[in-house]
Amino acid sequence: DILIEEYVQVHSKALVFMEGSGLEWMIKHDKLEAIRQMYDLFSMDEKCSKLLIQSITDIIKRDGQTLVLDENAKNNAASFIQSLIQMREKYMVILKEGCLKNNMYEMAFKDAFEEFININYTVAMNLSTSCDELLKKDIKYLSDAEIEPEVD
Repeated sequence: DILIEEYVQVHSKALVFMEGSGLEWMIKHDKLEAIRQMYDLFSMDEKCSKLLIQSITDIIKRDGQTLVLDENAKNNAASFIQSLIQMREKYMVILKEGCLKNNMYEMAFKDAFEEFININYTVAMNLSTSCDELLKKDIKYLSDAEIEPEVD
């Protein structure tokens, strides 16, 4: 306990927020192994684990808000939905490989996505428009197996 307190707790904020090598940098540069190491280290202490969860969810919310509030999102539904899906996939890989699909992290990720998705009507409007465009492409004549990749 003393080792964890002295080496992990004392330096946890510096490790998370360090410019050029902290958590945000790791996420931006897809450093999954480094995120996993941070997760393993911080899992030894409840305060550090909460700091990591809060930090990741803050990054998710900020990135999501930037995406949702972008003026271009209102003009190009398909591009917006694709960007949203790519963002979700990126964070799901981080959850699975970096955080061992930990239930606390999974719930925090889910809540963070819900928060920025519900900022305004942009997501719902673009999702509706994107689905409408899919239906107009004669998707109604395709089999379920052919439709599934389009809808997913």
